[in-house]
Amino acid sequence: MATKKKSAKKAASKKTTSKKAVSKKVSVKKTTRSTRPAATKGSAAKGRPITPPLPQPKEEEEEVLPIVEPVVTSVKGMRDLLPMQQPTWQRVRGVTERLAQAFGYLRIDTPAVEKTDLFVRGVGKATDIVEKEMYSFADAGKTSLSLRPEGTAGVIRAYIENGLHTMPQPLKVYHSGPRYRRDRPQAGRYREFFQFDIDVIGSDQAAVDVEIMFILNKMLSRLGLKDFRFHVNSIGCSECRPTYVETLSSYYQGKKNALSEDDKKRLKNNPLRILDSKDEGAKKLAEDAPHFVDYLCEDCTKHFTSVLEYLDEGGVPYELNPKIVRGLDYYNRTVFEVVYGAPDEANAEMVIASGGRYDGLMKLLGGHDMPAVGGSIGMDRVVAILDSLTEVGGADSFYKTRKVDVFFAQLGDLAKKRTLPLLDKLVDAGLSAAFALNRDSLKSQLRLADKYGARLALILGQKEALDGTILIRDMISGAQELIPSDSLLPEVRRRLASEPVKNAGASKKNSNASKKK
Repeated sequence: MATKKKSAKKAASKKTTSKKAVSKKVSVKKTTRSTRPAATKGSAAKGRPITPPLPQPKEEEEEVLPIVEPVVTSVKGMRDLLPMQQPTWQRVRGVTERLAQAFGYLRIDTPAVEKTDLFVRGVGKATDIVEKEMYSFADAGKTSLSLRPEGTAGVIRAYIENGLHTMPQPLKVYHSGPRYRRDRPQAGRYREFFQFDIDVIGSDQAAVDVEIMFILNKMLSRLGLKDFRFHVNSIGCSECRPTYVETLSSYYQGKKNALSEDDKKRLKNNPLRILDSKDEGAKKLAEDAPHFVDYLCEDCTKHFTSVLEYLDEGGVPYELNPKIVRGLDYYNRTVFEVVYGAPDEANAEMVIASGGRYDGLMKLLGGHDMPAVGGSIGMDRVVAILDSLTEVGGADSFYKTRKVDVFFAQLGDLAKKRTLPLLDKLVDAGLSAAFALNRDSLKSQLRLADKYGARLALILGQKEALDGTILIRDMISGAQELIPSDSLLPEVRRRLASEPVKNAGASKKNSNASKKK
């Protein structure tokens, strides 16, 4: 028995020795690795120093932390716009701003906080926004302030306060940003929401009404939306509106018992708002309610007829909808909403843009009697639709939707230091680049380059940093080449402009070379 134990111990000893020998052999192999082929025989004779090779760093594991509950959460109805959501937001912002500028509109930005009186006067004291939905508070000086529930009143206030009537008229402006309403959160509706607006101040022409709708139609189409149409109506002016409001009020008075408590209040303060009610009873009654177009005065009839003619000529898809009145007191004459989705599907329709004419707002806020018209896009809903069409979401999707031209991979401290000046040149030349100075493993960096969708990977090691060279790798074909750092920019541009060639043999060869490096 003792002999067997001794024999087993001896065998185990040999096995351990064998493992150590293999380990030592592998370790020696690792120390000869580099980011490029070994120096030629004549390199030392020519006076070129043979730099000590870098050991290959240990493969990095990406740590995944568990999800935890925050001590403080976001406000109800408000949310974070995360990095993986930003590509679609940037697309919407980019398309709307570029087109607004292309059509000659100038950007204007107004504060997110205004005096409450601005909205009481402009939007209307009896509207749901002012009565129920505004975030209002008193500051240290006891002035009542409000987070802006919409953008138009602030623009008109800025126009008057800054004397913008001295600029060439009509003044065409665009503006975007967050608005705030303490409304009931639901699909596509938040308490902090984002809008993009365009406005024309200083013209009463029907053609300008259609200009606004034409540009909004162009923006939505350029974003890739198809199933939308404009619902258009006219709500008259101060001359013909009283007659219609009296007729409408009489119609609802006889059916008062079928109205909700909110709509009964609207009947007393603003009967027009019942046409826009979301209550099912009010919706049914609205089907037989008198139409505003039948009560328009001669001037309003002429104006609305011209609007429809311009819409026909401009190719803007629209339909008449007598229930469109909008929820703000400053609107007059032309009003519209852009509806997305199929009307025959339950809960399929969604208002993604809206607007109209507001000729009396300037005078109401203390300015000259000057006409104006505008429209806005609900960015939150448009983003949600675009994401649903493209199935965007998640970290992987985020990287792939924001592809970069090059990814800079580096090995060692010296290479990291030389990376930043080279990146500076590429970015100044208008190229996009990604990099990860916190990573030491070449494999993990190349994996990240693939996530970013980079066309080229630029690999810089200690030898390359000392020699003034850099390894450029095509991430599609796998082909790679060592080039002087001085020629990096023209080489990158040339390769980005060329079509990648998928060569199985070359890819295999370069893949093997990569393993050696």
